[in-house]
Order: sequence, then structure tokens, then C-alpha cells
Amino acid sequence: MTKPVLLVPFVLLSVMWFAWRRIGLRQWLWIAVPLGLGLLPWTARNYAIHGTFVPVSTNSGYNLWIGNNPLATGEAYGADGSPIWTQMPPELTRGLADQSEVGRSRMLSGVAFDWIARNPAQFINLSVRRMGYFWWFRPGAGVGQHTATTYPSTWVIGYKLMYGVLLVLAVVGVMQTRRLWPRLLPLYAALIGVSATYSVFFIHTRYRMVLEPTLMLFAAVGV
Repeated sequence: MTKPVLLVPFVLLSVMWFAWRRIGLRQWLWIAVPLGLGLLPWTARNYAIHGTFVPVSTNSGYNLWIGNNPLATGEAYGADGSPIWTQMPPELTRGLADQSEVGRSRMLSGVAFDWIARNPAQFINLSVRRMGYFWWFRPGAGVGQHTATTYPSTWVIGYKLMYGVLLVLAVVGVMQTRRLWPRLLPLYAALIGVSATYSVFFIHTRYRMVLEPTLMLFAAVGV
């Protein structure tokens, strides 16, 4: 409930609502104000510590760099299976050592954006690949950073079977409710906003969990 990515559906939903005149300012405030109050304590804490506006966390630059650098694969692990963050160039590591927490995030964002600007075709290819990993499974599914978070590949088969059924039924449900789209904008905003945002960074299979309850709603209609 406190992941920064969840702010994206709210922004997307607001644009949809106002563009199609499906909601008034007063109704919108009933959502925006509680959301803002929920973020306020953490944002105030961040400002007191860092002296700058940080809505939730300072790891956006780090995550953006993991997903957009010469070693990027679409997930957090390189082609050889080792974590990408363990392969950070020594000169970049030394440069980060002199930065504050917020400074490190901004520096890594700058490095990532510079790589994207110089490799737009590769970035687009990676983003499409990451979207596929988000809605299905990344190649390294079941492999974690530590031995304790790694599980047998046979478990992934069971997960794929269960999720595959859920996904098919959810697609059926979306098609069956297509005429109700004005009322379902919040669900569409969540599905589109979260998956599109993660496709710019990198994918862990667990990132999809925040949307699976929404898929279950559509799957129930599919049933």
C-alpha cells in the first residue's frame, strides 16, 4: 500500500477522469486528500532527514539504473545469473561514495537516463521484454538474492499453472465488462499504470502481486 508506484495509477486515473469528465473536483478531492494525508507523515520525515521533497523512498535512481545500463536484461540479474548491482563499474561506485542518499539516487538516475538517450532502441526492446516478464514470468523466476529466497524450479510450474488460469479468466472478464469501462476506470488505471511503470525499471515476479486482486475481480466475472 505504500509503494511509490501506486501513485502512478492515481495520476493516470485523474487524467482519465478529467479528460472524459467522469468526475468533479469535489469528488476527486475525496480521493486525493486521504491519499495525501497517508503520504504526509513519511514525506515530512524524509524532508526532516534529507532536507528535500521525497514522497516515499530514495531508491528510484538505483532501480532505474539496474534496469537501464549496458548489462540490463529486464530483471535484476545479468545474463550470467549474478545480481546486476554487484557488477556496477568501479568508477561509478567511487562516485556514489561521496553522495548523500538523495544524491546517489539522482546520480544513478542521471547515468540511467544518459544510457537511455544513447540507446533508445535497446531501451524500447527492454521495456517490451519487461512488460512481458511482468504479465507472465521472467526467466530467473524462483531465483532470489539469497539461498533462502530461492526455491525449486518445479514450484514455478505450479505457479504458472495457477496464474495462467487466473490470467485467461481475467482477460475473459475484461472483454465481458468492456461496456462498463467508465465505471471500471480505477481498475484499468491500476493495471496499466503499475505495469507500464515497472516496464521502465526492472521486473521481479512479485511486483505483479499488487495487481493480482484486481485480476481476481475480472476473473470472477470470467467464471
